[in-house]
Amino acid sequence: MMTPVPASAKHLVEVLEGKEYQIPTHMHRGIVDYIAYGLCGNRSFMFSLLSNDLVGAFGKADEKNVAKMRHWASFLYNEMPPIAWGSEEKVRAWIARGGIEGQSK
Repeated sequence: MMTPVPASAKHLVEVLEGKEYQIPTHMHRGIVDYIAYGLCGNRSFMFSLLSNDLVGAFGKADEKNVAKMRHWASFLYNEMPPIAWGSEEKVRAWIARGGIEGQSK
């Protein structure tokens, strides 16, 4: 069962569904769940990408994500909260706090 998209992440869903960033559609739910709830596997493409681990991200990315790395970089820089990405420490802290929803509790 998928977790509901909270109001705090609705804007992100709209951005992802837009044409500007061209993030692969199979990644949309994962990024929304990360922002909203802090859900992210620690050996995943997403974890490496969010941690600013370029080599790890490319090594774990599927073909669609490899082709969209420039779009991912633009999306992270322009749309993601700075406290939620950029280093492994930031990502682990975001996961530990439970994303936006965890902060509001």
